[in-house]
Amino acid sequence: MRLCPALSGHRNLAMKQKRLTLSLLSMVCMLLLSSWTHVYGDTGAKAPKAIAWASETQACVESNEFMRRNHMELIRHQRDDTMRKGIRTTKHSLQQCINCHVTYDDNKQPVAQKDPRHFCSACHNYAAVNIDCFQCHNSKPTDDFVKPIAGHADFVHPLPLDKISQDKKSEGDAQ
Repeated sequence: MRLCPALSGHRNLAMKQKRLTLSLLSMVCMLLLSSWTHVYGDTGAKAPKAIAWASETQACVESNEFMRRNHMELIRHQRDDTMRKGIRTTKHSLQQCINCHVTYDDNKQPVAQKDPRHFCSACHNYAAVNIDCFQCHNSKPTDDFVKPIAGHADFVHPLPLDKISQDKKSEGDAQ
């Protein structure tokens, strides 16, 4: 049985209108959902605030901006110099970083790398970077280190500003 050609064209037009309506309705829903999450939803995770320095009276061996971008290269270079050439310096050593950028728990004890408050873990967890340094290295300051606590002036940092400037001077002379 054949349908009247006039009716068949009408059905095609009705189907096209339904598809167009459904497409427009879908786009409106997506726009509403995206604006809803933008206005009412969470804006995403904020970058962690790691302690910049354990003491306000001492300076880091490099600027914060430089260290954020290049700390891994410095650690790799230090590793290669130590392991392959036998050159041991403290300026960019991992242990010196740990000694200076120590984070304490509520009992004023240094936290280990597994703790999310640890200086390294705070940023690396946020960036989803797996660090394996502490499979071999200590993630807490060494026992012979005088432990600074941020905001406490009665603690002395083992690497005072004059020592840092001497190290920078001697490195400049060596080059």
